[in-house]
Amino acid sequence: MKALVTGGGGFLGGAVVDALLARGAERARGTAAATLARMKAAMGVGA
Repeated sequence: MKALVTGGGGFLGGAVVDALLARGAERARGTAAATLARMKAAMGVGA
């Protein structure tokens, strides 16, 4: 089974991903770290 979960690193998304993996979903991972870093920089948050 294949599924696309956005927000899989968050609290609810993480629970959804765990449940899908327990049911045999294929594992794939992506990140938007670069986008997050740009957003933080634009808001003046973090270093």
